[in-house]
Amino acid sequence: MTEASSYPESKKTVLLLHGFMGSGEDWQFLPASFGAAYSFLCPDLPGHGSAWNRNISPALNLDTVLLKLSTALDSHGAESCALVGYSLGGRIALHLALRYPRRFSCLVLISASPGIEDPRARTQRQKADEQLARQLDTLTANSTAFQTFLLHWYRQPVFTSLAEKPLLTRTLITRRMQNSPPALAQCLRSLGAGTLPSLWNRLSELNMPVLLIAGKDDPKYVGISSRMHALLPAATLEILDHSGHCPHLEVPETCRDTVAAFLRRHC
Repeated sequence: MTEASSYPESKKTVLLLHGFMGSGEDWQFLPASFGAAYSFLCPDLPGHGSAWNRNISPALNLDTVLLKLSTALDSHGAESCALVGYSLGGRIALHLALRYPRRFSCLVLISASPGIEDPRARTQRQKADEQLARQLDTLTANSTAFQTFLLHWYRQPVFTSLAEKPLLTRTLITRRMQNSPPALAQCLRSLGAGTLPSLWNRLSELNMPVLLIAGKDDPKYVGISSRMHALLPAATLEILDHSGHCPHLEVPETCRDTVAAFLRRHC
């Protein structure tokens, strides 16, 4: 696991976890609103980003990832910090906050879910993830075939709002093509929604302030976030206009200001 982006040490640390096929670079829009008050840790999750980080073991599991993230915070000298996660990163952030609750002063979840409750639905998702992983296993970084895969990926219903943002879509595909598809496949097998347990029944344990963000044009995650809002003891829900599943990339200034205001109040 590599730190794709980090900023000089300061009084408050923020750990940011990107989504599937993303990288720490996805968070580059955030620091402008914070000045010198915060230090940002933006690691590339296993299977993502740098060439070194692509060589992940088939034995990779959630426990290993959570321990590595906690160790990274130790190395940074951060006893307590804010935690931000998007999609896959949000799912991992929830597990991390529940595993090490005293490490985190607050939590921000962007287009994130606690998992799939129904065991049969989770099994079906795991099968679908395995089919996707097998497809990724046949591809290589920066190839035409991988580009075609990504074009289809961003045409999924959950990314409908990107159809109106062709420049952003091209930028995302260019970035994502740097990944190693087989490494992404292993990450999907180890950390996918079909593999990780549901945390819906544990949300009441999170007593820290939580900010939930969803894009208005992403009805699935508006619904998930609204339900989480009702179950979390100290949650705030923000639905951002003009965005879908990727509000931090589609409306970065709005998302940045929303996160900044929350962190200043609670972290």
